[in-house]
Amino acid sequence: MDHDFRKMELKTVCNEKAVYSFADLNELDIPFKIKRIYFIQDCLCQSMNGLHGGGHVAEQNFHKEGEKFLIMAKGKCTVVIDNGNGKEDVMLEAPAGGMYIGNCVLCGLKDFSEDALLIVASSTRLACTPNFR
Repeated sequence: MDHDFRKMELKTVCNEKAVYSFADLNELDIPFKIKRIYFIQDCLCQSMNGLHGGGHVAEQNFHKEGEKFLIMAKGKCTVVIDNGNGKEDVMLEAPAGGMYIGNCVLCGLKDFSEDALLIVASSTRLACTPNFR
């Protein structure tokens, strides 16, 4: 069990046309093989448990085997992390907000801005469609 998580600022390049943010598939940024990507947007609730929707942040989700990389593409939200040493709130803001979440880490989401768009890359596939409420 590694209980690892880390917030990071993605590489960002700005010019007169756009803002570009980058996360590399390597041991520094995304150190796992991506098997699933999903997006959370137009969030009508204030909190989501375990990155799967519904409930309260107190009902965080635990994945013994499964890494995630979060990219805050637009807006902001708070990631609630519990790696066994107590809970910690970590704010992610676009365009450079990113976070690696390793195996055996409890995580939840809250405080989405109205324009929030969160991209989640996961090392695991779900056996079935999660119950989105």
